Amino acid sequence: MKKIIALDVGSSNIKACVFDANDKLNLLYNKTVKVGLYSPKIGYAEHDANEMWNILSSAIKDIFSDGAIKKEDIALVSICSQAQCVVLVDKDGNALTPVFNSQDARAVDTFKKYYSSGLTFADLNLRKLLICLFDSGFLPGSAKDPVFKFKWAEDNMKEAYAKSYKWLDIKDFLIMKLTGEFVTTTDNAHAYTIYKSNKNNKTWAKKACGCFKVDMNKLPKVVDCKEVVGTINEKVSKETGLAVGTPVIGGLIDSSAVQYGSGAAEVGETMIYWGTSGWIGAVTDKFTINVVTKCGSLIASEKNRFHYYEVLDSAGASYAWIKEHIVSDDGLLGTVDTLLDGVYNNMNEVLKDIPTGSDGLMFAPWITGVRAPMEASDIGGMFINIKRNMGKKHFIKAVAEGICYHYRLLMESNKKNVKYPKVVRFVGGGAKSVQIAQILADITGCTVEVPYNPQNAGVYGAAILALYALGENNRSLVDVAHLQKAEKVFTPIEKNSKIYDKYYSIYKKIYRKNHKILSNLTKIRESVGE
Repeated sequence: MKKIIALDVGSSNIKACVFDANDKLNLLYNKTVKVGLYSPKIGYAEHDANEMWNILSSAIKDIFSDGAIKKEDIALVSICSQAQCVVLVDKDGNALTPVFNSQDARAVDTFKKYYSSGLTFADLNLRKLLICLFDSGFLPGSAKDPVFKFKWAEDNMKEAYAKSYKWLDIKDFLIMKLTGEFVTTTDNAHAYTIYKSNKNNKTWAKKACGCFKVDMNKLPKVVDCKEVVGTINEKVSKETGLAVGTPVIGGLIDSSAVQYGSGAAEVGETMIYWGTSGWIGAVTDKFTINVVTKCGSLIASEKNRFHYYEVLDSAGASYAWIKEHIVSDDGLLGTVDTLLDGVYNNMNEVLKDIPTGSDGLMFAPWITGVRAPMEASDIGGMFINIKRNMGKKHFIKAVAEGICYHYRLLMESNKKNVKYPKVVRFVGGGAKSVQIAQILADITGCTVEVPYNPQNAGVYGAAILALYALGENNRSLVDVAHLQKAEKVFTPIEKNSKIYDKYYSIYKKIYRKNHKILSNLTKIRESVGE
């Protein structure tokens, strides 16, 4: 039987999986390898591009190590990855810069340089805002958007920029290493925010690029997600163990892959993702954008469909932070190791020991800034209302609740564009916890459905795209995505929801009341040196 290799490249891990190419999408092989995410300065978040390739190629090669899976049986390779990263490469495909991660906020001053002057709306130059909206249908509205990282590299890494041939995302870079082709996919191009997403002739948006003086010659060719980009050559075959001639398709960015992998693929269906970063994703039949929150729709892989997103940069990152910096080896929660599920399992278990609302302790999950509902890359997270009788367990639960409060905030900010859902699919590492899934249901008031293997929603999405690309049974992509069924269902507990409603009314005010204070603290920290 033919098989599919699905790869998921995240901020923390790379996953290499093998699936049967049939309706059951049987997961035959699954390996997760940790990747480095480095922060050499405050606000920086970057990967080593060559390290990422070495880890990926080695993870693929390990698939064939015991002989159970034959390289000749691989029908397609499909990859999904984090989006809105930037790496500059030369004509030979050599990386000239680090991979600037999606959470990287080094370009705050660059963002201000292009947007702060003249008449503004929602802190954006009104003229440029209108040009982008009319030309591309989207707008680069955050210092973390790829345009500003690209421009930062032009201003601050002049030699690398001068030698560069193309600007790629991390998925584009790894596909280039696999096939030799310099391409990106339609969903990724849209995430660049300078692509004609609202027009029938989908091309890079010349006027929008002009607003930010982007050299369009450095932008890659755009291909369809299910299109075969290229095949494996002899050199790459030796590095990866893949057979020469194995086809590689364009793949998906993580948000698109997780949407399909969650099973929430039809218009009106919504999912919540809790990985290192997190987001709300809703399927719509029209392109929408929220200028105030600077979030909007991305092109889906099926015609006339869009995925509307609101982003929380630090979902699982906040939970990982408390594990690594507050949870210690005290005999209660186990040894701190970022790869051991056991620590997280113990953390999740103690959530039951603390009352709903954590006795009034609240946490704002903004440790890498805020993307939505209002952009603020320069602020940090915080605990509020710490009392003497509170211990480690209170802090753990407050973090879990704070993340869920913010998900509700994102869904409410969506309401003008997307109807508030009654049911959501919940995926990502956080969805493995029944305690967190119940808290999410209680805080949002939604029925929460968790599919099988929720932490692998990205690779399932990549596999679903590959199965669709193979054209078996002439099914739509939505039909293939609906192979993912709910395994567990959580309904809101009324008495908990009433308590959470009161705390949530306070949470909504935290950002508005504290934004300037947090921003000023960051400025002071930067002024006194690192």
